Amino acid sequence: MKSNLEIADSHQVFRHSNLISALQSVTRRGHTYALICLLSVTCFSLSTEAARGAPRPRSNSDSPSQFDLRWGAGLNLAQWHYEEPGLMKEYGSLVGISAFVGARIAESSQKWRVEFDYLVGEITYDGQFSDGTPVVSGARDKHWTLKGLYGWIYMADSFQWTPYFGIAARNVNDVIEGVGGYERNTTQAYLPLGLEFERTIIQDWNARIQAELDFLITGTVESHLSQASPTRIDVTNRQSDGVGLRLSATLSRSLESFDLWIQPYYQYWDIEDSELVPTEVPNSFALEPANTSHLTGIILGATF
Repeated sequence: MKSNLEIADSHQVFRHSNLISALQSVTRRGHTYALICLLSVTCFSLSTEAARGAPRPRSNSDSPSQFDLRWGAGLNLAQWHYEEPGLMKEYGSLVGISAFVGARIAESSQKWRVEFDYLVGEITYDGQFSDGTPVVSGARDKHWTLKGLYGWIYMADSFQWTPYFGIAARNVNDVIEGVGGYERNTTQAYLPLGLEFERTIIQDWNARIQAELDFLITGTVESHLSQASPTRIDVTNRQSDGVGLRLSATLSRSLESFDLWIQPYYQYWDIEDSELVPTEVPNSFALEPANTSHLTGIILGATF
């Protein structure tokens, strides 16, 4: 987000001063790390399958159909916190839905899954005007995420584990209300790379733990600054450097015709400064500052 309600400082380059050191190294080499990790997981999966043979896929049906197709949906409740260190922050509650469709390919260790999340909410903006005057205002947010994932299932003595990769997109639409407020729209494409562990605790009760690294491919931030002042022009900044982390734990109960489940989760993003773009003022530029975001939530759902 821009650093204030009227317009971001058009020539100062803001730097993120509190990066997590482990993620900082990955962020600077995000694309290279993503390709290396993807290639490593693929090679490891193929070599393990060749050595051990394709494991028997987990299925809820003895049907000889080609796909064990399942779908599910749930209520998503979350807390959102976004910050540009030293400049501004936004925080508040979001509510929405999560849905997925996926399949395990019969007589194979492979599976695919498509996920979609949508959240909306009224949140708080705590920042400043372009002259540095502090301001607290309301804001309206809409978030969506779409993922396509592909993985390989491996069976161990008491659990199964699945390395996976995919392609994903996320969007955050933020409308800052009040004097000087404006709309900004962020769309990002990224590569998810993760690992999932699942086991049966007792009869009809399953537990699943999932850890995922997300590598930013590209992003655009459209800031409608003309809504804050007719003398301003709208700007679009491009992002190319960032990394994310998603952690979740799912507990499910198998019933006769469907499963009930609950999933607490945490999503973190660390995005670096965008490129500079010219503004309406000669020899000045607009920047989308480096930022971090935290999304902590819980999903209550059913699978069919």
